[in-house]
Amino acid sequence: MRKNDIAIADGMVEVKFKPISGKEDQAGGVVWRWKDGNNYYVARANALEGNVSLYHTTNGSRQTIEYKDAPVAPAVWHTLRVEFKGSAIQVSLDGNVYQRQR
Repeated sequence: MRKNDIAIADGMVEVKFKPISGKEDQAGGVVWRWKDGNNYYVARANALEGNVSLYHTTNGSRQTIEYKDAPVAPAVWHTLRVEFKGSAIQVSLDGNVYQRQR
C-alpha cells in the first residue's frame, strides 16, 4: 500500500549496505524529506572516496552541505543513519557521528 499524502518533518531513516563493486562509486545512502525529484535531502557513505556526505537538492540544484572523511570499508556491511528534527540533522555511520547540522 502506498500513501502519497504523508509528510514527515522529524524522524529517522537508516539503511544497511555493503559496497561490493564500482569504478566511480561504491556507496550506500538514504533520501528523506522527499517532496519531489527536485527537492530532497541525501546522505551517502562512499568506500572509494572514504567519506560520508550530506546534500540538499532544491529546485533541481544539488548543494553539498558537508563532506567528512570516514572509514567505509569495501565488502563489509555498514549502517548509515540520519536523524532529523527541524533544521538539525545528524548523520552517523556504524554508530559514529560524522555530521551535525543545526
